[in-house]
Amino acid sequence: MTRRFAVAGLLLYVMPVLALEFSLDNGVELSVDSTATWGAQWRVEDRDDALTGRQFLRDLQEDPFLPLTDPRYAEQQTLLINGNDGNNNFDTGLISNRLTLLVDLDLRWQDYGLFLRGRAFYDRVYRDNDTDLGAVDYPTYNSGLIYGGDTQRGEFPRQTRDTHGDTVEFLDAFAYGTWELPGDRLMDLRLGRQVINWGESTFYQGVNSIQNRVDAQAANVPGVEVKEIFLPTGALYAQVDILAHLTMEAYYQYEWLENDLNGVGSYFSYTDQVGPGANAFLIPTPDSPLVPEEIRGNEFNLRGVPRTRDDNASDSGQWGLAFHYITRDNWDVGIYHVQGHDKKPSFVLDYIEVPGSPQPVPVSYRLRYFEDIKGTAASFTTVLGETNVQGELSFLDGTPLVNAAGDPERGDLLKGQLGGSHVFGPTFLADDTVLTFEGFYAEVTSADADELRFDDSAWGYSLLGEFSYNNVLQGWDVKVPVYFKHDLDGTLQELQVFDGARVLSLGITGIYLNNLNLGLTYAIYDGGGLTYLLSDRDNIALTLKYSF
Repeated sequence: MTRRFAVAGLLLYVMPVLALEFSLDNGVELSVDSTATWGAQWRVEDRDDALTGRQFLRDLQEDPFLPLTDPRYAEQQTLLINGNDGNNNFDTGLISNRLTLLVDLDLRWQDYGLFLRGRAFYDRVYRDNDTDLGAVDYPTYNSGLIYGGDTQRGEFPRQTRDTHGDTVEFLDAFAYGTWELPGDRLMDLRLGRQVINWGESTFYQGVNSIQNRVDAQAANVPGVEVKEIFLPTGALYAQVDILAHLTMEAYYQYEWLENDLNGVGSYFSYTDQVGPGANAFLIPTPDSPLVPEEIRGNEFNLRGVPRTRDDNASDSGQWGLAFHYITRDNWDVGIYHVQGHDKKPSFVLDYIEVPGSPQPVPVSYRLRYFEDIKGTAASFTTVLGETNVQGELSFLDGTPLVNAAGDPERGDLLKGQLGGSHVFGPTFLADDTVLTFEGFYAEVTSADADELRFDDSAWGYSLLGEFSYNNVLQGWDVKVPVYFKHDLDGTLQELQVFDGARVLSLGITGIYLNNLNLGLTYAIYDGGGLTYLLSDRDNIALTLKYSF
């Protein structure tokens, strides 16, 4: 019985919850689960002038040699002007207007099956191709005509329009089966594009960070399904019972695919040199005859360093092995070892010697995906009293970290996570209340803070409370989710952790007969200083979702 429930847990990600069931000939069954979602978002907070880059442009006009006279300020502002296009493209008002259709098909015969998932969406904001970028901000538009790009003022980069505007695509597509082995044991196999997600992380990635690729664009879309955020990769996966309480898992990924990043100039983008539509990296350089002509800045005392071809990772060399043991006291203890290639890019500048320059100068940049990162982890999950508790300790060997010079190099990262959930049941606050929590601590063990661009350690926590109210109106249930995330100390940009950054999300969702959802969410971003470029992106989202 325990083994059967373990299999169900593994397939929870892919199996439909509500579905149309069809019985075909010869014992074949077909499940079809479809969800149509309309979601719209509005920016409700004005831009923070400190994050627009305008002051730096004015400072460069007054002192073109500012990078020499105040290098620390210039370095900080250089990061900012290479992360401000999404901010400058949107005034307060509509930032997304998207219709999405997600369809799951599960074809089964006895213990075998074929699972397919497809998605189509259309976002009118990006297809209308009309931004709020002002003339004063166009000089820092990385994809603009000034720097060899294809984007005029008031437009999104072409690749951003394409990736955010519309698509029709397959996501998961795999065959699966279950076989009985001698000794009342079971073996499960899956072959095809699928998501393999190991460890016990909830809000923060652990060892699964080098297993899975994610859709950063979808993560910001109102009403998005979790199964749209984790993207599949082609793999052969196996799970086998070794003993009554000992299970082995293994996989080999036969293809490498990168993350789907936010397009440059989209609302939640804050890396103008990385992502769809990326064209150039801006460096403050004087427009002066004292500077060699081939590296001289433009009239704004900026120079665009062009992007060259990416260094993509290999399709081979990605695999994993895991063991799970269930103790007599119902502790699920797991150990994992995986090897994979980075799904997120590292930014690499290429330098040359230029006559008349005292040091090498960057002339191009590329995005590199590091290979052969090794991850080792241990985890547990159990029930203490009435609280589900889980934890994970992971170690990444050879993961890319940004050094003090701003270049990526391999290093080691140790990360611990502890979390859980508690169901309070009926209280004076609600008919049902669920609290989910997780805290983390991460430390770079291969370098000190003075050898890194930012810090060598960080910690923080996330909380999610959901209050449920049953049958508020005839057929209508109501849920009120409240989410809070706080990066307490330290900046590790590789983990998207920024010292002092906070996110608060307040929502209310009405659910009619378990298939029609109407939701409203208010998200507040705050703190993090000038390294957290989303701190002025507060927004409201409205969603309408129907499952059939």
